[in-house]
Amino acid sequence: IRELIGEKDWARYFKISITRNPWDLVVSHFHYLVMNPSRRDALYKHLRWVIDPSKSDRDLFSEFVDRLLSSDFQYKIDENIYNFLIGDKIGVDYMIRYESLSNDYAVACKRIGVSSKSLPKLKAAHRKSIRYTDYYDERLIALIGSKHQRLVELFGYQFGD
Repeated sequence: IRELIGEKDWARYFKISITRNPWDLVVSHFHYLVMNPSRRDALYKHLRWVIDPSKSDRDLFSEFVDRLLSSDFQYKIDENIYNFLIGDKIGVDYMIRYESLSNDYAVACKRIGVSSKSLPKLKAAHRKSIRYTDYYDERLIALIGSKHQRLVELFGYQFGD
């Protein structure tokens, strides 16, 4: 975008992006893609995976992570996760953390001089009210931590936050 609009406009625009705890993010993808029957065609298309309904959610999650990390499909899911970086540095003026979405959104609105509105809940029906930590064992914690090490380093994410 910076190249398209030029350095002058880039410097004067207020740029924001959003980030999310990577362990929570993967559970969110799991619920949206695996536990949502209307999305299962994409799972089969990209992962050649047919869901075994007799498996527990935790077993399905483990299989999802393994398949996801061993396929090109991970890039479709993760393609926007690092869009806030320019080179190796954060290239935006303000980062909204999903974990404090409403508050951070209000701060961003205040900084640009507009009133904030109440944010709607989207895709919430796809996710059960179980904490994301309940899906993980030590192996999966390490896999996702390693995969998204840069997010962990930049934002201090820890498993269980």
